[in-house]
Amino acid sequence: FGNSLSGTVPSEIASLPLKRFWVTGNNLSGTFPEAMLQNKNMEKLYLDENSFTGFIPTGIAEMTNLIEIRINNNKFTGCPPSELFTMPKLRILYMDKNEFACELNSDIYRGARLGDLQLFSNQFFGTLPEVPDESALRVLHLGQNGFTGTIPPSYGQLTKLEKLGISHNSLSGVIPKELASLKRLSYFDLLKNKFTGHIPMELGGLVNLRAITFHGNNFSGAVPAEICDIASIMYIGADCGGIMPEISCTCCDCSQSEVSIEAKIMHGRTTKLLT
Repeated sequence: FGNSLSGTVPSEIASLPLKRFWVTGNNLSGTFPEAMLQNKNMEKLYLDENSFTGFIPTGIAEMTNLIEIRINNNKFTGCPPSELFTMPKLRILYMDKNEFACELNSDIYRGARLGDLQLFSNQFFGTLPEVPDESALRVLHLGQNGFTGTIPPSYGQLTKLEKLGISHNSLSGVIPKELASLKRLSYFDLLKNKFTGHIPMELGGLVNLRAITFHGNNFSGAVPAEICDIASIMYIGADCGGIMPEISCTCCDCSQSEVSIEAKIMHGRTTKLLT
Protein backbone atom coordinates (compact mmCIF):
# COMPACT_ATOMS: atom_id res chain seq x y z
CA PHE A 1 0.00 0.00 0.00
CA GLY A 2 1.48 3.36 -1.09
CA ASN A 3 5.01 2.04 -1.61
CA SER A 4 5.72 3.69 -5.00
CA LEU A 5 5.77 0.32 -6.73
CA SER A 6 5.91 0.61 -10.51
CA GLY A 7 5.75 -1.60 -13.57
CA THR A 8 3.38 -4.52 -14.07
CA VAL A 9 2.29 -7.17 -11.58
CA PRO A 10 4.45 -10.29 -12.14
CA SER A 11 2.39 -13.38 -12.90
CA GLU A 12 4.31 -15.24 -10.17
CA ILE A 13 2.85 -12.84 -7.61
CA ALA A 14 -0.60 -12.51 -9.16
CA SER A 15 -1.05 -16.30 -9.10
CA LEU A 16 -0.22 -16.73 -5.41
CA PRO A 17 -3.10 -18.31 -3.41
CA LEU A 18 -3.78 -15.15 -1.42
CA LYS A 19 -7.05 -14.22 0.23
CA ARG A 20 -6.28 -10.51 -0.02
CA PHE A 21 -4.36 -8.72 -2.78
CA TRP A 22 -3.72 -5.10 -1.81
CA VAL A 23 -1.60 -2.77 -3.95
CA THR A 24 -3.51 0.48 -3.41
CA GLY A 25 -1.79 3.79 -4.13
CA ASN A 26 1.21 2.79 -6.21
CA ASN A 27 2.35 3.44 -9.77
CA LEU A 28 1.51 0.02 -11.17
CA SER A 29 0.53 -0.20 -14.83
CA GLY A 30 -0.32 -2.68 -17.53
CA THR A 31 -3.51 -4.63 -17.95
CA PHE A 32 -5.48 -6.55 -15.35
CA PRO A 33 -3.18 -9.30 -13.99
CA GLU A 34 -4.94 -12.30 -15.52
CA ALA A 35 -2.80 -14.85 -13.66
CA MET A 36 -4.87 -13.79 -10.66
CA LEU A 37 -7.96 -15.38 -12.21
CA GLN A 38 -6.62 -18.77 -11.16
CA ASN A 39 -7.12 -17.87 -7.51
CA LYS A 40 -10.60 -19.05 -6.52
CA ASN A 41 -10.02 -18.33 -2.82
CA MET A 42 -9.38 -14.58 -3.00
CA GLU A 43 -11.81 -12.52 -0.92
CA LYS A 44 -10.56 -8.94 -1.30
CA LEU A 45 -8.96 -7.36 -4.36
CA TYR A 46 -7.58 -3.81 -4.11
CA LEU A 47 -6.00 -2.48 -7.31
CA ASP A 48 -7.18 1.08 -6.73
CA GLU A 49 -5.16 4.26 -7.24
CA ASN A 50 -2.74 2.95 -9.84
CA SER A 51 -2.46 3.27 -13.63
CA PHE A 52 -3.90 -0.03 -14.82
CA THR A 53 -5.37 0.02 -18.33
CA GLY A 54 -7.40 -2.17 -20.66
CA PHE A 55 -10.53 -4.25 -20.13
CA ILE A 56 -11.72 -6.17 -17.08
CA PRO A 57 -11.65 -9.86 -18.09
CA THR A 58 -14.91 -11.82 -17.89
CA GLY A 59 -13.03 -14.52 -15.98
CA ILE A 60 -13.09 -12.35 -12.87
CA ALA A 61 -16.64 -13.61 -12.28
CA GLU A 62 -15.18 -17.08 -11.64
CA MET A 63 -13.41 -15.73 -8.53
CA THR A 64 -16.59 -16.54 -6.65
CA ASN A 65 -15.27 -15.90 -3.13
CA LEU A 66 -14.61 -12.22 -3.74
CA ILE A 67 -16.33 -9.97 -1.19
CA GLU A 68 -14.73 -6.65 -2.14
CA ILE A 69 -13.34 -5.33 -5.42
CA ARG A 70 -11.74 -1.89 -5.54
CA ILE A 71 -10.36 -0.97 -8.95
CA ASN A 72 -11.22 2.73 -8.77
CA ASN A 73 -8.80 5.49 -9.78
CA ASN A 74 -7.20 3.69 -12.70
CA LYS A 75 -7.48 3.89 -16.49
CA PHE A 76 -9.57 0.83 -17.22
CA THR A 77 -11.64 1.08 -20.42
CA GLY A 78 -14.36 -0.74 -22.30
CA CYS A 79 -17.40 -2.22 -20.61
CA PRO A 80 -17.24 -4.11 -17.32
CA PRO A 81 -18.58 -7.66 -17.73
CA SER A 82 -22.19 -8.00 -16.59
CA GLU A 83 -21.23 -11.09 -14.60
CA LEU A 84 -19.11 -8.89 -12.34
CA PHE A 85 -22.20 -7.29 -10.77
CA THR A 86 -23.88 -10.61 -9.96
CA MET A 87 -21.00 -12.42 -8.24
CA PRO A 88 -22.53 -14.41 -5.38
CA LYS A 89 -20.57 -13.04 -2.40
CA LEU A 90 -19.63 -9.58 -3.66
CA ARG A 91 -20.68 -6.79 -1.30
CA ILE A 92 -18.54 -3.80 -2.33
CA LEU A 93 -17.61 -2.80 -5.89
CA TYR A 94 -15.71 0.44 -6.51
CA MET A 95 -15.09 1.19 -10.20
CA ASP A 96 -15.21 4.98 -10.08
CA LYS A 97 -12.69 7.30 -11.73
CA ASN A 98 -11.80 5.12 -14.68
CA GLU A 99 -12.51 5.40 -18.40
CA PHE A 100 -15.26 2.81 -18.75
CA ALA A 101 -17.58 3.69 -21.64
CA CYS A 102 -20.70 1.70 -22.51
CA GLU A 103 -24.38 1.30 -21.78
CA LEU A 104 -25.22 -0.57 -18.61
CA ASN A 105 -27.96 -3.14 -18.14
CA SER A 106 -30.16 -4.24 -15.24
CA ASP A 107 -27.51 -6.62 -13.91
CA ILE A 108 -26.00 -3.72 -11.97
CA TYR A 109 -28.88 -4.08 -9.49
CA ARG A 110 -28.98 -7.89 -9.32
CA GLY A 111 -26.06 -8.78 -7.04
CA ALA A 112 -27.41 -11.00 -4.27
CA ARG A 113 -25.22 -9.25 -1.67
CA LEU A 114 -23.93 -6.20 -3.55
CA GLY A 115 -24.63 -3.28 -1.24
CA ASP A 116 -22.22 -0.56 -2.31
CA LEU A 117 -21.74 0.21 -6.04
CA GLN A 118 -19.64 3.21 -7.08
CA LEU A 119 -19.50 3.94 -10.81
CA PHE A 120 -19.10 7.73 -10.81
CA SER A 121 -16.58 9.63 -12.94
CA ASN A 122 -16.53 7.34 -15.95
CA GLN A 123 -17.96 7.67 -19.45
CA PHE A 124 -21.05 5.48 -19.14
CA PHE A 125 -23.89 6.59 -21.42
CA GLY A 126 -27.43 5.73 -22.45
CA THR A 127 -30.44 5.54 -20.17
CA LEU A 128 -30.52 4.33 -16.59
CA PRO A 129 -31.46 0.64 -16.69
CA GLU A 130 -34.84 -0.43 -15.36
CA VAL A 131 -34.86 -2.11 -11.95
CA PRO A 132 -36.28 -5.59 -12.58
CA ASP A 133 -37.01 -6.60 -8.99
CA GLU A 134 -35.75 -6.12 -5.45
CA SER A 135 -32.12 -5.20 -4.98
CA ALA A 136 -29.59 -5.45 -2.15
CA LEU A 137 -28.09 -2.05 -3.05
CA ARG A 138 -27.71 0.42 -0.23
CA VAL A 139 -25.35 2.83 -2.00
CA LEU A 140 -25.58 3.60 -5.74
CA HIS A 141 -23.38 6.33 -7.19
CA LEU A 142 -23.72 7.01 -10.92
CA GLY A 143 -22.68 10.67 -10.96
CA GLN A 144 -20.36 12.35 -13.48
CA ASN A 145 -21.16 10.16 -16.45
CA GLY A 146 -23.13 10.68 -19.66
CA PHE A 147 -26.50 9.22 -18.74
CA THR A 148 -29.56 10.57 -20.56
CA GLY A 149 -33.30 10.03 -20.42
CA THR A 150 -35.40 9.96 -17.27
CA ILE A 151 -35.19 8.31 -13.88
CA PRO A 152 -37.13 5.05 -14.27
CA PRO A 153 -40.17 4.83 -11.96
CA SER A 154 -38.87 1.33 -11.16
CA TYR A 155 -36.20 3.03 -9.02
CA GLY A 156 -38.93 2.99 -6.40
CA GLN A 157 -38.11 -0.72 -6.00
CA LEU A 158 -34.63 0.04 -4.63
CA THR A 159 -36.14 0.01 -1.16
CA LYS A 160 -32.86 -0.71 0.68
CA LEU A 161 -31.14 2.30 -0.84
CA GLU A 162 -29.59 4.78 1.59
CA LYS A 163 -27.48 6.90 -0.77
CA LEU A 164 -28.28 7.75 -4.40
CA GLY A 165 -25.99 9.93 -6.50
CA ILE A 166 -26.89 10.81 -10.10
CA SER A 167 -25.39 14.30 -10.34
CA HIS A 168 -23.55 15.72 -13.36
CA ASN A 169 -25.31 13.74 -16.06
CA SER A 170 -27.82 14.79 -18.73
CA LEU A 171 -30.89 13.25 -17.14
CA SER A 172 -34.19 14.98 -17.84
CA GLY A 173 -37.93 14.83 -17.26
CA VAL A 174 -39.71 14.94 -13.93
CA ILE A 175 -38.76 13.27 -10.68
CA PRO A 176 -40.96 10.16 -10.40
CA LYS A 177 -43.29 10.03 -7.40
CA GLU A 178 -42.38 6.38 -6.97
CA LEU A 179 -39.11 7.45 -5.33
CA ALA A 180 -41.17 8.18 -2.22
CA SER A 181 -40.95 4.42 -1.59
CA LEU A 182 -37.26 4.75 -0.70
CA LYS A 183 -37.91 5.07 3.03
CA ARG A 184 -34.28 4.39 3.97
CA LEU A 185 -32.84 7.05 1.66
CA SER A 186 -30.69 9.57 3.53
CA TYR A 187 -28.71 11.28 0.71
CA PHE A 188 -30.04 12.11 -2.75
CA ASP A 189 -27.88 14.09 -5.18
CA LEU A 190 -29.54 15.38 -8.37
CA LEU A 191 -27.16 18.30 -9.00
CA LYS A 192 -26.41 19.46 -12.58
CA ASN A 193 -28.87 17.58 -14.77
CA LYS A 194 -31.77 18.73 -16.94
CA PHE A 195 -34.73 17.84 -14.74
CA THR A 196 -37.93 19.87 -15.21
CA GLY A 197 -41.36 20.26 -13.70
CA HIS A 198 -42.44 20.50 -10.09
CA ILE A 199 -40.63 18.70 -7.30
CA PRO A 200 -43.13 16.09 -6.07
CA MET A 201 -44.45 16.64 -2.57
CA GLU A 202 -44.41 12.85 -2.14
CA LEU A 203 -40.67 13.13 -1.48
CA GLY A 204 -41.71 14.42 1.91
CA GLY A 205 -42.32 10.76 2.70
CA LEU A 206 -38.55 10.10 2.69
CA VAL A 207 -38.53 10.03 6.48
CA ASN A 208 -34.78 9.38 6.83
CA LEU A 209 -33.61 11.99 4.32
CA ARG A 210 -30.73 14.12 5.59
CA ALA A 211 -29.56 15.92 2.45
CA ILE A 212 -30.83 16.52 -1.08
CA THR A 213 -29.60 18.78 -3.89
CA PHE A 214 -31.78 20.24 -6.63
CA HIS A 215 -29.21 22.80 -7.87
CA GLY A 216 -28.40 23.13 -11.56
CA ASN A 217 -31.66 21.84 -13.04
CA ASN A 218 -34.76 23.44 -14.55
CA PHE A 219 -37.33 22.84 -11.86
CA SER A 220 -40.31 25.17 -11.44
CA GLY A 221 -42.66 26.03 -8.61
CA ALA A 222 -41.51 25.61 -5.05
CA VAL A 223 -39.71 23.08 -2.93
CA PRO A 224 -42.66 21.43 -1.16
CA ALA A 225 -43.12 22.16 2.53
CA GLU A 226 -43.40 18.41 3.05
CA ILE A 227 -39.67 18.11 2.23
CA CYS A 228 -38.75 21.04 4.48
CA ASP A 229 -40.65 19.38 7.31
CA ILE A 230 -38.77 16.07 7.24
CA ALA A 231 -37.51 15.67 10.80
CA SER A 232 -34.08 14.33 9.82
CA ILE A 233 -33.32 16.88 7.07
CA MET A 234 -30.03 18.79 7.43
CA TYR A 235 -29.44 20.21 3.96
CA ILE A 236 -31.56 21.15 0.94
CA GLY A 237 -29.89 22.88 -1.99
CA ALA A 238 -31.94 24.59 -4.71
CA ASP A 239 -31.81 27.36 -7.32
CA CYS A 240 -33.88 29.71 -5.18
CA GLY A 241 -31.50 32.68 -4.95
CA GLY A 242 -30.83 35.76 -7.01
CA ILE A 243 -33.18 38.32 -8.55
CA MET A 244 -35.11 35.79 -10.63
CA PRO A 245 -34.94 32.42 -8.84
CA GLU A 246 -36.11 29.34 -10.73
CA ILE A 247 -37.97 27.99 -7.72
CA SER A 248 -38.96 29.28 -4.31
CA CYS A 249 -37.94 27.73 -1.03
CA THR A 250 -38.08 28.80 2.61
CA CYS A 251 -35.73 26.14 3.97
CA CYS A 252 -33.01 25.78 1.31
CA ASP A 253 -29.44 26.76 0.68
CA CYS A 254 -30.08 29.17 -2.21
CA SER A 255 -26.44 30.07 -2.77
CA GLN A 256 -26.37 28.48 -6.25
CA SER A 257 -23.50 26.31 -5.10
CA GLU A 258 -22.38 23.67 -7.55
CA VAL A 259 -20.74 21.60 -4.83
CA SER A 260 -22.77 18.41 -4.74
CA ILE A 261 -23.41 15.99 -1.94
CA GLU A 262 -20.95 13.66 -3.65
CA ALA A 263 -18.17 16.19 -2.96
CA LYS A 264 -19.33 16.81 0.60
CA ILE A 265 -20.63 13.46 1.74
CA MET A 266 -21.12 10.69 -0.81
CA HIS A 267 -17.46 10.22 -1.67
CA GLY A 268 -17.03 8.89 1.85
CA ARG A 269 -16.57 5.15 1.57
CA THR A 270 -19.15 3.05 3.34
CA THR A 271 -17.45 -0.15 4.45
CA LYS A 272 -18.82 0.27 7.98
CA LEU A 273 -22.32 0.60 6.58
CA LEU A 274 -22.10 -2.87 5.12
CA THR A 275 -20.61 -4.81 7.98
